[in-house]
Amino acid sequence: MNNDEKRAYAEYLALTAAYYKRRYANDNIALQYLARSKEIFDNVKGYEAIKCNVLYNIAASNTLLGRCDEAKENIKVIAQMFNRELVDKSDIIYLYLSEGRLFLIQGKYHEALERVNKAIETFINNGVNSQDLLLTNSYLLKASILNNLDQYKEAYAQAQQLYEMHKLVKREDHEVFGRIYTQMAKSELGLGKIDEAMDHITKAIAIFIADERRNPKEANYSEDPDLAASYVVQGDIYFVQDNLKQAVEFYKKAQLIYFYLYGDRSKNVAHMSYLYTQGAKAACKAEDLYNYKTFGEAQVREFGINHTGTISMFEYCKQYNMDLLAK
Repeated sequence: MNNDEKRAYAEYLALTAAYYKRRYANDNIALQYLARSKEIFDNVKGYEAIKCNVLYNIAASNTLLGRCDEAKENIKVIAQMFNRELVDKSDIIYLYLSEGRLFLIQGKYHEALERVNKAIETFINNGVNSQDLLLTNSYLLKASILNNLDQYKEAYAQAQQLYEMHKLVKREDHEVFGRIYTQMAKSELGLGKIDEAMDHITKAIAIFIADERRNPKEANYSEDPDLAASYVVQGDIYFVQDNLKQAVEFYKKAQLIYFYLYGDRSKNVAHMSYLYTQGAKAACKAEDLYNYKTFGEAQVREFGINHTGTISMFEYCKQYNMDLLAK
């Protein structure tokens, strides 16, 4: 193939990756196509902006899959492309969003918020209207970060803005509403609006389960990160309601999805520590030693005895006389 033919084929592979990511929520397959696309682009002269976009998507998939070291290397190359002025500075949004996603999954929420705010500011400075759907991923990322910072009012306002933007152009069974409802529910729970949170998370879960491209009925397991995130929020709601058995069951559902999604990379992912500690606390309160060990031992093994989540878990479970080391 000549240079342009290679470029066209590499772009085709990148588009195929996007199809698997968006339609099937399958970043493992997407990453395979993206890796091949990058391999071809490495032998293509020019088209630096497209190469940067491929790297951006590789970094996004690596981050979502908990491959933090790989994502860090991808981001380093993206930064070098901007430093060498190989791509237009207006596209530095790719760098900010890549860094923001990585900081979020690492639990560095203040740094993540700073990066996503820079991305949004750059979009708007480049002439993008603040209501443009192009900002969807940035706004969803921001809502998630704000919820993790316990800034629930601000997170809810961001999710509500997204809902208003999308309801005019999409049916409410679209997966984007599942992601919006999940953030709304998390915000509402933090604000003490339990009924509203339950309504939104129930809708989110229904949307993800009904989408057979993401969660085929005949499949033995799911790797859908959005469904897992919604299960965690559902568990949190049941926990607050003191419905401990159901809380534990939803935490276990989320844990199973994350097991298939992350494998041995769970230790790289901040929200896994949150899931383990929440599951352990609910099990302690229910005096369920088996599930306390299921979550608690995973927390200690993957995040260590001195992790803030581990310390919080032990302190909480003390009041229920639950001993993780009991036989």
